[in-house]
Amino acid sequence: MPILVADEPKNSTPKNFTCPNNLPKLTALLLKDLPAYSNRVIQRTQNLNQAAGIQNYIVTASKAQFEPLTLPRLQYDDQTGQDPEQVFFTVLERQYIQGKIVEIQTYHWLFLTQTNSGWRTVMLFSRLGNVDNNQPYPHDHR
Repeated sequence: MPILVADEPKNSTPKNFTCPNNLPKLTALLLKDLPAYSNRVIQRTQNLNQAAGIQNYIVTASKAQFEPLTLPRLQYDDQTGQDPEQVFFTVLERQYIQGKIVEIQTYHWLFLTQTNSGWRTVMLFSRLGNVDNNQPYPHDHR
């Protein structure tokens, strides 16, 4: 069956969106949308997991932290001589595996650099962890 797409009203103008130059503002917007976006991607791509009785969901993402790690320059050499901006955040994931609930907290370090045309990703380093029941979950942005 063909999918019908409604025409835009003739008097509507396309809305242009530009990413904020302010890194805290940009990451707040990204992390706010991360769980919903991730869950849509998971639903579209996780056929094998779902067939095995595993369902994954992203519950929440923490607020960003901007305290930089002191890292040696081993691979990345920016043309401006500036170190990339560092953003740390956590994500709480919930898996349902054959009726059992497993919660996993993942840790992410995002390295970005600002160019004339906007922010560019240098690297994303992620690490899986277990949720400690004595520790609070990441705070939701909503």
